[in-house]
Amino acid sequence: MTQRTGRAAIGLLGLLLAAGYTAAGLGLPLGSADMPGPGLFPLVVGPLLALVALGLLREGWAMRDDGTPLDLPAGEEARRVVLVLAALTLHFVAMPWIGHLISASLLATAVIRLLRGGWAASAVAGVALAVAAQFLFVRLLQVPLPRGELGYWLGM
Repeated sequence: MTQRTGRAAIGLLGLLLAAGYTAAGLGLPLGSADMPGPGLFPLVVGPLLALVALGLLREGWAMRDDGTPLDLPAGEEARRVVLVLAALTLHFVAMPWIGHLISASLLATAVIRLLRGGWAASAVAGVALAVAAQFLFVRLLQVPLPRGELGYWLGM
């Protein structure tokens, strides 16, 4: 696959994912100006992702096809990309059961570890990032995040 077709294909895939993400957000409550609901984030971020994808798609179509192969990650880099995507998938699948706080802690810990952090530092940073996100959204912005079945059971 050449640089041109690769960029256009990735842009098209990103556009489809952004449309799906935005469509999924349509089923969530928007809330109000003084108390935004969980549907606001996907309806803001989805179109922004679509703009980035459109830019990549346009870049792919506009470039001359000189036969330069698409430079994709290989070896250890490819392994890390796949593992980060797997961690993101697990995060979204697990969130309804274990809640945002625990799921985000595990996700951030895994991603930081994959980026060559040590386990202890990754765990501390992962939990700190999840707690900071929880504080920002739940306390400051008053946007409820999923507590999950485990969260209800633990009283979180």
